[in-house]
Amino acid sequence: DYFVSIHINAGGGTGFESYIYNNPTQEEIKLQKIIHEHIAGNIISDGVKDRGKKMANFHVLRESEMPAILFEYLFIDNTNDRNKLLNGSFRDKLAKLTAEGIAKAFGLKKK
Repeated sequence: DYFVSIHINAGGGTGFESYIYNNPTQEEIKLQKIIHEHIAGNIISDGVKDRGKKMANFHVLRESEMPAILFEYLFIDNTNDRNKLLNGSFRDKLAKLTAEGIAKAFGLKKK
């Protein structure tokens, strides 16, 4: 029903960003907004920069036959970002926030 692609960025930056395909539906824009803001809003206190909600012509977004989102969780070539990613509790936090954001976007209730 929804395709999620998770990545770690590289290339000299810092922070978290999310992508949807260049020609999104209003539903895809809405889902990205909810999920991105849930994750970003809860990791800025950890010193993570919000690089924003973006659109791109990435293969996994373009070729998906369902709504899709791609996350770039920090930059492996940035010492501060890499150190956060090496921390198991921070990775657990990212996983939990991602699951919560998706649940929130789709109106799913915790059992």
